[in-house]
Amino acid sequence: MITLHVIDKDNWEDCIRLKPKPEQEKWIAPNLYSIAEAQFMEGFETRAIYHDDEMIGFVMYGPHSCDDNYWIYRFMIDGRFQGQHYAKPAIRLVLDEIRKASDRTDHVMLCYKPENERAKTIYTQMGFQEAGYAPWGDAMAKYSYI
Repeated sequence: MITLHVIDKDNWEDCIRLKPKPEQEKWIAPNLYSIAEAQFMEGFETRAIYHDDEMIGFVMYGPHSCDDNYWIYRFMIDGRFQGQHYAKPAIRLVLDEIRKASDRTDHVMLCYKPENERAKTIYTQMGFQEAGYAPWGDAMAKYSYI
């Protein structure tokens, strides 16, 4: 069973030990950086992704002030747990949390490196649609609740 848990004093050190596969490290900031960054981003949430009682991944999301959409800023499954079909259930849980938020928006945005074909495939299968490119070169995708 996949669940999301708040990052807190009891699990943050486990979270910062999670890592993507070495060849993927260029595509995502370390979890320690993301946990620190979220402290300064109004309304942003960090969650640990668990399979049963084992932490397997990390996600950071929240409303972005520049476009008033929710954004999934970071999403990662530890390299040891990739390929075990955990990503899609975890993304569903994140989308459900956002949908239930009192300040939810009709759209959820995310970015990924254009060369990250696996991310593109997963996000497309989850219902995200291509939405152009960010000024810094990342591909953008949008999920609509409506």
